[in-house]
Amino acid sequence: MPRISCIPTSPDTDAPGAIVDASGALEGDANSFDANHSDRTLAFNHSAELAEGTWEFVGGTASKSIIVVSDHGTGSTTYTDLLASHPCVMHGGEAFGSLGPHSTTLGWAARADSHGYFDLATGRRNQGVEGNTKLATNLAIGAKMKGWSLNDVDRHIKDTTRHHVHKVGDITEYFRQVTHYVCEAMPKDVKEQCNNRCAVVYKVFPSYVGGNSNMAQNARRYDTDNLRALDVWSQILDAMKSSPHIAMALIVRDEQDRELSNFQRFADTGSLFDCSLKRSNNFFKVARNKLSGDPIVEPVTCLSSKPSTMKCLGKVLRSTGLHLDEEAVEDQLEQEEASREARASRHSKGPSMHGADCNHGEMLVKDDSGVHVVKKRNENFTS
Repeated sequence: MPRISCIPTSPDTDAPGAIVDASGALEGDANSFDANHSDRTLAFNHSAELAEGTWEFVGGTASKSIIVVSDHGTGSTTYTDLLASHPCVMHGGEAFGSLGPHSTTLGWAARADSHGYFDLATGRRNQGVEGNTKLATNLAIGAKMKGWSLNDVDRHIKDTTRHHVHKVGDITEYFRQVTHYVCEAMPKDVKEQCNNRCAVVYKVFPSYVGGNSNMAQNARRYDTDNLRALDVWSQILDAMKSSPHIAMALIVRDEQDRELSNFQRFADTGSLFDCSLKRSNNFFKVARNKLSGDPIVEPVTCLSSKPSTMKCLGKVLRSTGLHLDEEAVEDQLEQEEASREARASRHSKGPSMHGADCNHGEMLVKDDSGVHVVKKRNENFTS
């Protein structure tokens, strides 16, 4: 029986993360995909029985949402791309956020100057906020990658929001309804190969609840809004953790490495990065406590070698009743490597994206040619 093996890149057009390179920084490319056909039959993990409540059949297809809890600069793009290389898994990408520089940023809960389903300060539902252009676009791209016919996604998201989103914890029903709708578009031959099982993988970041995780800043801001965001973050993690429809994974990275990766990629020219600052991330601390029983992915180990990658992916897929499709993962890894080499070639002809890191000095500066040391260890700094 032919198997469609899609080699997806992230549908997130503004996603910051994903390939680990020699400098330790993470980067991603989301502009192409390839498709192969083979005669392999998929294997399934039948230990995840329906009687345990891990799957719910709607319209003849059982669906499940895979939620990857992470943040910018963690390698989440690579990890979700690899999960979505499985023929039974659709890529939903970043569920919320800005689609581009001129589009509205949508969060699950938002600060006063942002746009969201809920008001962060009051917890009240923002009536009239129903659509999600970012998610609808990501799912449409994901469906195209898979060769599925998916129509009227934005309309369904609006209907879902109107009828099922009333309190912060309803994020579980939001994902459940959207995933069911997407999985109904799975082609008949793919359903047969997937034993009528379908999953959609989404990324969930602290910024979706108004959290300021300080992507590359040198001072920590735990203002009133951030304390509220931590409370909402805790609520949605509890809700998703308790839902039988959702499988979860947490991606964590050393906080200094994560922020430096974002600094290398996104900081303005002339910006400084203070390596002496002790960095922590309360959003990840909360997530570690809440998701202690779920797979925890650390890019430094999980994405360091092919066997490690296979092992980390397998942990999440087993929780959805699916076995790892190693050939699909290997195809995706080859695609990622080709993209990395292409980027390296482009960077060699222009300004370096990376350069020095905190192993080289205490204070770094970004200029047009890359990142450089302006203060070594135990050296006085003069601007």
